[in-house]
Amino acid sequence: MRSLPPLRFEEGVAWFPFSPSTAEDLLLAFMQPHPSEGVERLQELLLADPAFAIWAWLCRGREVSTGPSYLDELAEDLYESGPCWWPETPEPLAEFILSPKAGEALARAGVRGQLAARLHAPSPQAATSDAFLAALLFDHPSWSREILREPTADLNNPAGSDTTCSWNRLLQVQDGPATQAAVEAEEMLDGEKTVPASLGFDARARGAAQRRFLRRWPSRLTTKDEQAYARWDLFRRFLAARTPRDVPPEKDIEQQKRLAMKAFAYGAGHELNNPLANISARSQLLLADEEDPERRRSLAVIQQQAHRAYEMIADMMLFAEPPVPQWEDVNPSQLMEGLAAEILPLAEAQGTEFTWTAELSLPNVQLDSTQWKVAMRALLKNALEALGNAGHVRWEVGLVPEAPQVREPSNDSLSRALYWTISDTGPGISAEERLRIFDPFYSGREAGRGLGFGLPKAAQIVRMHSGTIEVESLPGAGAVFRVTLPLKNR
Repeated sequence: MRSLPPLRFEEGVAWFPFSPSTAEDLLLAFMQPHPSEGVERLQELLLADPAFAIWAWLCRGREVSTGPSYLDELAEDLYESGPCWWPETPEPLAEFILSPKAGEALARAGVRGQLAARLHAPSPQAATSDAFLAALLFDHPSWSREILREPTADLNNPAGSDTTCSWNRLLQVQDGPATQAAVEAEEMLDGEKTVPASLGFDARARGAAQRRFLRRWPSRLTTKDEQAYARWDLFRRFLAARTPRDVPPEKDIEQQKRLAMKAFAYGAGHELNNPLANISARSQLLLADEEDPERRRSLAVIQQQAHRAYEMIADMMLFAEPPVPQWEDVNPSQLMEGLAAEILPLAEAQGTEFTWTAELSLPNVQLDSTQWKVAMRALLKNALEALGNAGHVRWEVGLVPEAPQVREPSNDSLSRALYWTISDTGPGISAEERLRIFDPFYSGREAGRGLGFGLPKAAQIVRMHSGTIEVESLPGAGAVFRVTLPLKNR
């Protein structure tokens, strides 16, 4: 197993176990398209891994509040810091061996925390979280002997190091309702008090919780565990090379989400592409010799789904690290005609009217025709899927009439611009969906319709072309996607 970044104190250096499951959960938390979902994932992780919860409070909790901090505030701080609390060093995480005794003590602390939180449940949620963390720290001598070790000469400035801070003083729990709940929970675990049936946390449930905690810290690592660490290490190295701190926070968070997705896509591609290729190849071989119609359909579905999974990974990579555009002078009318011929059969198959119009004598525009077709195709398919059947999709391109000049973000010069609008008569988009419509993994449609990467992919390509994309819609009144693109990009 690996170690979380070590913390230095007056008494020595604290080394906490870093579970492979926690590595995966951290990566997924920072990949969430919406901050509230990322914070929620981190809250769940703090409850699921007592070692990480204690480490996070020691590392960041002191900056959130005095005493054991509330889980929601701690999770928000971890997410918003982005995660700058992780050391920006190229060295791999240290190996760590957690003794069975220390593992049992940490698992017991986690069960005690859950029980204390339930005892404190009638109080506000913040107090419940406070009780959970107070219970984790309540019996810290039982596990701190394994965690706190003598510093070594080769330990260079551990993350969150604070040589003026005392380990024992910091872990001393103050008296209060949260501590009382922790004491009561410990007495119940020792059998000195009976656990109320109303808590729904009988001996069987407590045993299952302790086993879940213990499973997070495996004594032997599998190949899957090593790959989890590798994905997090890749993400961590990208974080070390992230942009300077003068970047606006919202842009920095977006960049970090793309880096997280890149790390995830690399890991997913490494693990899945070879099996997917084998599945596709075997299904093709079987299909070539199969004569039964039903089996042929089944094999065709297998092949299609393998290809679909491969495309999902490719979409993640495109969003996280799109290729540099290959600029060329393109006639927008010709580009529209070629792509419209591809979309028209799809519209006719679902009974949707599809029309396209380009202004006469439009000037050429500098763009990457392959990437731009990907963006426009995604927007057009989104409009068709929103309709489902019938309805009308209209695609227009022309010179921006009211604002003939726009400022190019790339070189701050002025240039003429084109507008590309795609409108539909579908059910429209709610205000909540409009806020997240360009986020990866988000789809307002039902489950099973893909990862929701079409619109984020289109928006990413538009931004790379120094363009803008906007959406106007009201529920029940259709939607209009308006893209503005400078004529010159180089």
